[in-house]
Amino acid sequence: AIAGGSSDGTPDATAITPDTLLVGRINCFSEKDGQVYFSGWQESPLETHVFRIGLDGENLTKLSSGAGQHSAGFADNCSTYIGTFSNVDTPAQTRAFDNT
Repeated sequence: AIAGGSSDGTPDATAITPDTLLVGRINCFSEKDGQVYFSGWQESPLETHVFRIGLDGENLTKLSSGAGQHSAGFADNCSTYIGTFSNVDTPAQTRAFDNT
């Protein structure tokens, strides 16, 4: 889980991701937009997807689609990312994505 913090800087161990979602990697953090981009799995440990969630724990969005393994490398400002996808029937494919 990804834990949030309070606005006054004091530690806060409140999870902002659902208990049913295992976070594998934080890919990008946008303080400006109040978003965290991360990779993990929700339905099956055999699939990894790319997600976005607000720092308030609202608006969880799965950015990747299709069954398989998804990974992402983000620009410093989180506006774009290079995503890679593969599964047992599909060799690795790489595409550029725009988050704006």
